[in-house]
Amino acid sequence: MLRKILVPSALILALAPFVLFPVCGSLKADGTHMACWYSGIFITFAGGAIVLLSLPKKFPALRLSLIAILAVMCWFVPQRIINFPPFGLCAMPEHSCRASTMPAVGLLVIVIVAVSVSGLVALFVKGE
Repeated sequence: MLRKILVPSALILALAPFVLFPVCGSLKADGTHMACWYSGIFITFAGGAIVLLSLPKKFPALRLSLIAILAVMCWFVPQRIINFPPFGLCAMPEHSCRASTMPAVGLLVIVIVAVSVSGLVALFVKGE
């Protein structure tokens, strides 16, 4: 049951920054990508990792914990709560990364974390 929610949510998360809700496509004045582009790459890879972690059946508690951590990092890294130098969001609130990408990512993060935590609670109740 959890897999039916986690896999589609993680696929949408992986597609969000460049396909569904694209981050800013313009370059900075020096010709390099903006920080939101790097954040989009991080979110895409994290979404792919969540899909892969959702598939096997071994070590469910560990996998659900890693899924929740990756999902939370998809929010924390672009917001610079966890600060890795190339990652972040544009300073302008009207740019697409702040206006569309991050609200969608935030909703997906909430869904993935809620499903993961509920799965962990269910495992705890079952005694696994």
